[in-house]
Amino acid sequence: MHYKVTLLSSVLVLEAMTACFIGHAQQITRDDFDLPGLNLDMPFDSVLAQLGKPISIHCQAVDTNYVGFYYQSLIAWRNNVSNTLYGLDIRSPELRTRRGLKLGDSVSKAERLYGSPIWRGGDFDFLGPYEYPIQRPYYARLYLAGDYHLGIISRDTIVTKTLMFRDLWLDDDDYNVGFLKLDSPFVSVAARLPKPDSERVFLENPGYIGAYYPHFVIWREATKGSVVALDVYDPSFETNRGLRIGDSVEKIEKLYGNRNWTVGHFSRVGPYDASFKEYTQATIFGASYYLIFFTKNGKLVKILSYAGVDE
Repeated sequence: MHYKVTLLSSVLVLEAMTACFIGHAQQITRDDFDLPGLNLDMPFDSVLAQLGKPISIHCQAVDTNYVGFYYQSLIAWRNNVSNTLYGLDIRSPELRTRRGLKLGDSVSKAERLYGSPIWRGGDFDFLGPYEYPIQRPYYARLYLAGDYHLGIISRDTIVTKTLMFRDLWLDDDDYNVGFLKLDSPFVSVAARLPKPDSERVFLENPGYIGAYYPHFVIWREATKGSVVALDVYDPSFETNRGLRIGDSVEKIEKLYGNRNWTVGHFSRVGPYDASFKEYTQATIFGASYYLIFFTKNGKLVKILSYAGVDE
């Protein structure tokens, strides 16, 4: 899988060269992202029962769905939508990862324990749900196991921070709109629909074809025929969480959380051959998939859902 560097969802999404693989003996698994008594995705009430009252509590600066509970030795990040443990920020050398890495260890030890990272670098501002900048002279190494991320931050040759977090809180089904499903064969979706009004090749990349219906567009790959994007203005379709065109901003926030990552205007997102200007702002979710809600006058007017295939 390819990952591209973007702050679109306030979560660092990374594009690694396919030649970069973690050695088989060092392959990390889901279990590598837990600490004793603390498991990512566990109910946050159980986290509080384990850790007790925090020193302080702070919302993430860009996305208020995520709240950091600050303790002496770590920060536990809560996903407000699911009320689960989203991320762990280890801040004490007394805490070790499952493989035995602690703050103050050498970078060479980190790579002996975890192998070669899928990505490394120092030119980024944020990593995961964390509200502070990671800037030079600090350096980061990233390891992945599905949606789970391990970030090891170092200065010179010494590990200064270890971050563990889940990249996405949306499930795969949350990027579908009704029976319109990303990655599904277009022929199976089209079988449930009348003939489209027209079909158009994406002008900037003929590898994508748009099937235009009265109130939505379905984009597919020209070669494989799989659905890569959904462009919906039709109120008869409902998202996995029960949202429809015409619903209020308040309902969006109730179903998806109060998200501050919004933009006022852009010309194109995903494989779309026309700009969309009839909106006030767009609220963006996602990483390797994107779900974007366009609103105007306090109402939802458009939904875009697409796989991160553009650029």
